[in-house]
Amino acid sequence: MKAKIIETRENAKNLGNSKEMVDTYNVIALTKKGLKNIVTCRCYMGRSNSASTVFASIWVHGKVYTSGYGYAGGYGYHKVSAAIADAISSAGIKLDKSIHGVGDSAVEEALIAIENYKDKEKLGKKMLVNMLNEKESINKRTNSNCLWLWRTRQNGISSFKNRI
Repeated sequence: MKAKIIETRENAKNLGNSKEMVDTYNVIALTKKGLKNIVTCRCYMGRSNSASTVFASIWVHGKVYTSGYGYAGGYGYHKVSAAIADAISSAGIKLDKSIHGVGDSAVEEALIAIENYKDKEKLGKKMLVNMLNEKESINKRTNSNCLWLWRTRQNGISSFKNRI
């Protein structure tokens, strides 16, 4: 998957005071200045038992900053990925394929694609390959300098994906 930032916007919302956070994604990379959180995405739902709308906000950090907000309601599809797709679009980011309503793995792939775009266009070459002394195998396996995707769910269970 590929991502491109069409225009920068600043319209993400931190809903932590009024909604319950149900999912958090952080894409962490090694830059020239050390570890950096490149992409943060948070998902929220209302606090009532009958809440069904998922709200999402995304922040993309770097030399160029952009952020967005989206939501998805209803039934019969993966609302978290639909809300994140809406937030990505709201942030001025275009993906080459849709992640709307298709699940967690598509969300992870999209967030990594955003990090890859930021790496190629704005942040410059990262120092990962020198540190690990595995330049060829890393480039062939990942085509990315993203080190980790960290995900935390409402129930406190975290998942950690090492990209190398």
